[in-house]
Amino acid sequence: MAVESTNRALVVLDMLATSNPGPSIRRVSEQLGLSRSATHRILQSLAEEGYATQSRHGEYSVGPRLVQLAARVMSVSSTAASIEGVMRALVDEVGESAYLSRFDPVDLVAVHVRRVECTKPLRYVHELGTQIPLHAGAAGKAILAECGEDVFERIDRVRYTDNTITAVRTLRAELKAIAKRGFATSVDEYIEGAAGVAAPICVGGAVVGALTVTFPVGRTPEAGLESLGPDVRRYAAQIAQLLSAMGMTSL
Repeated sequence: MAVESTNRALVVLDMLATSNPGPSIRRVSEQLGLSRSATHRILQSLAEEGYATQSRHGEYSVGPRLVQLAARVMSVSSTAASIEGVMRALVDEVGESAYLSRFDPVDLVAVHVRRVECTKPLRYVHELGTQIPLHAGAAGKAILAECGEDVFERIDRVRYTDNTITAVRTLRAELKAIAKRGFATSVDEYIEGAAGVAAPICVGGAVVGALTVTFPVGRTPEAGLESLGPDVRRYAAQIAQLLSAMGMTSL
């Protein structure tokens, strides 16, 4: 019953969005195969929630809340395209693949949500949706360095490789250094043979994710991983500015 009601509401919303002038109760009732009274209840319910509005002539049209929702969808789509453009610029500049990771404050992990690959034949490819620990790898550490003590105390410091930092004192010192310089580096910490540089993305004073460039250890720049830090940090700041401008507080 709930599914049927939802389907009917969706049909009505589609009619509101594609009809000019808006449909009358009679037209909607014929489309739904319902009585006028039942159709009136659906339209009135949508109107009460702001998804529909009725003219003085009786026709219904798109309501202010539906307009706001459409604008929000367009804004998110535009922001996503802009973020990908920033990531592409980073990849073009450094010549390595870039990942955007979202901070999940519930499961206390970083989740890859966007990827722009370089053109080099040898590269590490993580599936979108892959969860990354906060204590191992550049992305996780960049996020963890911006989190409070409560998050630090709750994470599981699992050892993934010989280079994974699990000692509390050593990890605290590492996070302090990351917070000071604004980016994290990693070599063989989560995946053997992989290196990365990541910078946190903060919006409204809270960390929401990280931007990372990752590559095989054998392609580490002669100047060292730290040489990439300022570039990654700069592009991460651009993404943070995009999110803030759109009023978005998450990735």
